[in-house]
Amino acid sequence: FRDASRDASGARRRTVCRLPVCGSVLASAVLSDDDGLMMDALDVLCISRQLTEPPTLADLRLIRACLEVRLKGAPTEARKGIVHRLRRFLVRCRAATFASAQL
Repeated sequence: FRDASRDASGARRRTVCRLPVCGSVLASAVLSDDDGLMMDALDVLCISRQLTEPPTLADLRLIRACLEVRLKGAPTEARKGIVHRLRRFLVRCRAATFASAQL
């Protein structure tokens, strides 16, 4: 991912960002080594304030990055927590799909 920013002279410079969403505090929390912080960040992603709100592309990228990085090497309890939150995310997706179909 690339982030275009300007230096002191006003010229554009490009930097490479390793997070799924550049400069995102949520992205750094999802990819954190601290299991509690990662689970809290997944809660923010997987449960929307409005159940019928569809996930954004940034949400999908963050969840994918978390699954790629954390699922294999995580302890059993952390994996169970990730799977539980992923189920809640799928419920959110289902609710958003049916809500948009009824419009």
